[in-house]
Amino acid sequence: MRADITYSVNVDDIPQEVVNIISFELERLQTEVSNALFYLHEAIEKEDYLSIKKNIEALGQDLHKADTRLLESSHIMAGYIDHLNTPVAQAFSNTEKEPESPDLKGLSAYGNMSNRNESG
Repeated sequence: MRADITYSVNVDDIPQEVVNIISFELERLQTEVSNALFYLHEAIEKEDYLSIKKNIEALGQDLHKADTRLLESSHIMAGYIDHLNTPVAQAFSNTEKEPESPDLKGLSAYGNMSNRNESG
C-alpha cells in the first residue's frame, strides 16, 4: 500500500532534496541487494530453491520501490524545471491585478427602501 506524503521546501532546495531522496534510496537498495546475495549464496549451498525464488521476488520488489522513487524524483525535477522556465512576472501577472471597484449603481434603490422602513 502506498500513501502520498507532502512536505514543503524552499524552491532553491529542490535539487538537493531530490539528490537526498535518491541517495537514501540507493543506500537502501545496496543494503537489500547485499542481503539478497548473501541469502542467495546460502540457499544455493543448501539447494533450497524455494528460498532462491523468494529472494529473487523480494529483490524484484525492492527494485520496484527504487524505480518508483526514481520516477517520482524525475517528476519533481520536471516540475522544478517548468518553474525555472516560467518568468516570475508572467506567473504573477494574473494574481496581482488591482481589484475592480464593485458596481454599486443598482444599490441606490435598496438604500431608499431601508430609509422607508425606518420611517414607516
